[in-house]
Amino acid sequence: MDKNTKNISDSNILTPFDRSPRPVMCNYMLLPRGIRHEWKCRYIGEYEYILLLQGEFTFINHDTGEKIIQHPGELLCIYPGEFHSYFYSGSPDEEAFFSCIHFEYDEKRRRILDEYRPEKEPPRLLPLGGREKIYGYFRELAGMFRNPSKFGELKQRAILSLLLLELDEIQSSTEISGEAGKVERMTGYLNENLLKHPSRRDLSIEFHLSCAYINGLFRKHLGMTPTEYVHRRLAASGHELINQGGMSVKEAAAALNFPNAFYFSRVFKKVFGFPPSGRWSEKRRGSKKTVEDNAGISQEKTEVRQ
Repeated sequence: MDKNTKNISDSNILTPFDRSPRPVMCNYMLLPRGIRHEWKCRYIGEYEYILLLQGEFTFINHDTGEKIIQHPGELLCIYPGEFHSYFYSGSPDEEAFFSCIHFEYDEKRRRILDEYRPEKEPPRLLPLGGREKIYGYFRELAGMFRNPSKFGELKQRAILSLLLLELDEIQSSTEISGEAGKVERMTGYLNENLLKHPSRRDLSIEFHLSCAYINGLFRKHLGMTPTEYVHRRLAASGHELINQGGMSVKEAAAALNFPNAFYFSRVFKKVFGFPPSGRWSEKRRGSKKTVEDNAGISQEKTEVRQ
C-alpha cells in the first residue's frame, strides 16, 4: 500500500465539495542567470505546486528514483513527505521564472500525518498550455502573500479553491482523453487479431493493464466488455459470410476460427437474437449497415466516447 494512503478511513477522504484548502506559502519570482538554483535532498510537509514559466527544471524523487524534466507551461506537484531534489537544468545563460504554492487541502488537518486524503491525488505533471486564468491565480496569491491585508487570508483561500477546481477540471478532461486513446488502441488490436478471438487477458498482456481496468474502460467508453465487442464483430462477419458469401453455418464457423458450428451459433444468436441460417429471407438479410446496427457495432456505437 502507498505510504501516502495508509491508515486513512473513508470518512477522511476529501471530495472537491468537502475541501477547505489553506495556502501555506506562495511566490512568483524571476531567478537570475549564472546562479545554480537548487533545492536538494529535502522534505516538505504539505503539497507544493510549481508552475514553470521560463527555463527548465528537474525533479528527482530519491525514494523511488522517479525523474521528471519540467518545461515552461507545465505544473509540477510535489507530494507531502517526499524526499526529493528540484533544481535548474537549463542553459546557464538563461533566466528562469517560476511560481510556487505550498498548501493543504484541509485548513485544520495535515496530509503528511495521514489525517486526510484527497479523493483523487493531483497528477505529478500537468500541461497547462496557455490557460491564462491559472497563471493569474498564481500571480494573485503571490501578490497577497507579499502584501497582507485585513481580509487577505480569506481571499487567499477563495482563490486557492478556484485554482484547485480549475485544475480538477483540466485533470478530468485529460484523463478522459487519455482513456479514450487507450480504448481506441485496444479496439484496433482486437480488430487486427479478430480471428484469434482475443480476450481481455490478451489485452492485459499487450497493454500492461489489469483485466478489471480494461473491462471498466470498455464499459465506460463503449458500453460493452472486450468479449462482447469481439463477439459482435465476429457475428457481423459471420452474417456476411453466410448471406453474401453463400457459406453454410459450418463453413462460416470454420472461416472465423470457431471450434465448432454450435459455439458459433450460440454467439450469433446472443448477438442478433436469432440463430444463423443460410436461407434467410430478404427482410432479415438487410444491408451491411443494418447488420452492424443489429449487432451493436455500428460506427456510432463503437466510436470511443470522449
